[in-house]
Formats: sequence, C-alpha cells, structure tokens
Amino acid sequence: MLYLLYIHSFQKRIEMKKNKFALLLLHLFSGAVCAQENKLTIENAVKNALEKNYDVLIYSNLSQIEDNNNTIGNAGMLPNIDVNGSYTNSTNDLKQEYNTGAEVNRDASGSSNTNLDAGLVWTVFDGMKMFHTKKKLDGLFYQSEQQLKIQMEITIKDVVKAYYSIIINQQLLKATQQEIKLLEERLQLADRKLNNGSGSKLDQLQAKLEYNRQKSIELATISLIEESKLTLNRLMARALDSPVVTEDTIIISFRPSLEELKKMLPENNNLRYYEMNQRLAELSLKENQSLRYPRINLGTHYIFNRSTNEAGFTLLNQSQGYNYGATISFPIFHGFNINRQIKNAKLDVLNAKLQLSSWNDIVNADLLNTFRNFNNSIEIMKTEEDNILLAQEVLAIAQERYRIGISNAIELQDAFRSFEESMTRLVNSRFDAKTNETELRRLSGRLISDFR
Repeated sequence: MLYLLYIHSFQKRIEMKKNKFALLLLHLFSGAVCAQENKLTIENAVKNALEKNYDVLIYSNLSQIEDNNNTIGNAGMLPNIDVNGSYTNSTNDLKQEYNTGAEVNRDASGSSNTNLDAGLVWTVFDGMKMFHTKKKLDGLFYQSEQQLKIQMEITIKDVVKAYYSIIINQQLLKATQQEIKLLEERLQLADRKLNNGSGSKLDQLQAKLEYNRQKSIELATISLIEESKLTLNRLMARALDSPVVTEDTIIISFRPSLEELKKMLPENNNLRYYEMNQRLAELSLKENQSLRYPRINLGTHYIFNRSTNEAGFTLLNQSQGYNYGATISFPIFHGFNINRQIKNAKLDVLNAKLQLSSWNDIVNADLLNTFRNFNNSIEIMKTEEDNILLAQEVLAIAQERYRIGISNAIELQDAFRSFEESMTRLVNSRFDAKTNETELRRLSGRLISDFR
C-alpha cells in the first residue's frame, strides 16, 4: 500500500512538472498572440524600412534621374534653338587718305557694332539613331526601377532576418531563464544533500558549473537580442536606441509547390534586370550602326547686324534678314572608328546574352536549393516540436528521480542538455524555415508585393 502511494505521489509530481513545461512551451511557441499597440509587426518594420532606408532612398533617386533623362529631347528628336548677341564699342584715332587727295584725321573717334543671331537647327534624319536612343532611355529607366526593386528586396530580407533573429533569441532567452530557475532548485537540492550527507561535493560542483554556464548563455543571448534590435533600427533609419518590441511567434504562410515557383521565375527581378541589359546592348548596337547613314539637318536663322562710326567712309552699316536651308553629311572615312564601335557593340550584346544565361542558371539553382532547404527545415521543425515535448518529459522525470535520490547528477545533466539542445534545434528550425520562405518569395518576384 505504501508503495502504491509512493508511485502515485511520484506520478503526480511528474505530471505537475510536465504541466509547468507545457505552459512554458505554450508561452514560447503559441500561434495565438494578442496584439498590443506598442508592438512592432514585421509588416510595419518592412514598411518603415522601405520608406526611410538610406540605400532604398538612394536607388529611388537614381531611378528618378533616369526618369528625368527619359525624354524625346534627350533622344535628339527636338530642334535646338539658340540666340546669340554681341555689342562692342571702341574708340580709335583715325587717319585716312583717299586717292582723291582728301584726308581725314580725327582723334578719339568712336564706333559700335551690334550683332544678333537667332537660329534653329533640327536633325530630321540620323539613320534612325534618335529612335533607338529613345528606346534605350526607356530601357534605362526600366532597368533603374529593377535596381530599386532589387535593393528593396535586399532590405526586406535584412529586416526579416533581424526581426526574427530577435524573436528566436527571445524564445531562447525565456527557455534559458526557465532552465536557470530549474538549476537553482537543483543547486539548492545538491546543497541540502551535501549538508545532510546524502550527496557529494562533485554533484554540488557540477550543479554550480551548469548554473554558471546557463547564466553565461543568458548574457550572450541578451547581447544578440540587443545587436539585432540595433540592426533593425538601422535598417529602418530610426534612432539606434529606439525601443523595439516584436511579436513572439514565427508563422510560415507561403507554401507553394516547385512547379508553381518555376512558373513565377519570369517575375524574378534579377532576371528582368539582365533581360533589359541584353535589350540595351542590342539598342546600343543599332545606335552605332546608324552612324553609317547620312545625317540631314534643317536650319533657319534670323540675323541682325548694325555698325556705326563717327568718322570714316561708312558712318552706318545695318542689315537684317532670314536664311534657311538644309545640310546633309555622309560618313565616308573616320579612321575605321565606326567599324570598331560596331564590333565592340556586338561583343557587348554577346556578353549580355551570356550574363542572362548565367543568371538564369543561378536563379534556377538557388530556387532548387532554397526549396529543398525550406522543406527540410519544415520537416525538422515538425520533428523538433515532438522532440521538445519528449525532452521536457524526460527532464521532469530526471528531476524528480534526482530529488528522491534514485538517480545521479549525470542522468539529470544529460536530461538538461537534451532539453536545451531540443529547444535550440526547434527555434533554429523555425528561423531557417522563415528565412528560406523569404528567399522563395524573393526568387519568385513576390517579396515586395507580399509585404505591400
């Protein structure tokens, strides 16, 4: 009868310890989280970064520059109109002798000269170069937008990494602090056993060593949390010491198949960038080929000239009027430079095609690797969710067995290490799954739109 009561009491204490651990795990990994106003969500963190991050703003300005450059005037389709004017006034000593025998001698004789030239020059044909240039300007603006999107993706990835690094380290910190509480109980128990003669100095020292080790882990984890918060504030261009309160769960919501991801690959921003890079190289080739064709300009000028002299044969000379016409120039020989430029442009086209093929292989390889890693991390996460329940039960049993004196410190130490390792693997698998999910969104071209 006493034995049955002992067994019942033992099982009851084990159940209480299991419930304590279950509450801890529920607190750490529960998917139902109450939102608080002061919490920074991942969506708001990304929004702040895309609005204020310095690198994003720089690339946004560069894109605006390309937009400003994308005009028909910059392509050479519009005429140039210039107005030039001059006025000069001079004073000279004048001496003139004519064949009639007359002479003119005058000191400090004044004269003035006024000129005005208003002209228009319009290139109406340049071998279609201006049209190729306009298409090139369109492409440069599109490419700058892709560069901006690529930088936005880099920023989002960095924000996600910093944000969820805070979460996993906070979860590890809570688990470590719970272990410290358990280790304090173990240390107190080891002290009591040593004092009443039922324990050993070795057990007490081992308990103290493990306690100190967990305290060191606690300090290191706190340091990692603060480092991630600083990184997140920097990415959002906030004051580096701004308080950061994140959510406390990691949710995986993007689970496409490999076939679906492959269909999304044409939306990849890196591939779009290099596709346009090839198109720009082809347009540059056409621009250089246009140099072989004649160039036709239309022009008209209004000219006004007026000169006055206080002495001399002509006291006033004034003329004004218009002229107009066309000029045509045909390249005959320019030191083989046109041929050289065309050859180099063809090589640029070839290199652009090679770059596109290379990036296509890179993106496809990254997709396959990331998809495999993502699925592996999901499976590891499921396994570790089961393991953590087993580890907490083993630890609860080992603690109770050690408390009543039917096991040694080594068994309890092993149980603590198993729980710690299981917790670390679980948290890391969640972080790996989230980072791989983010990378899949980037590769499929959905990262920016999903967060917006």
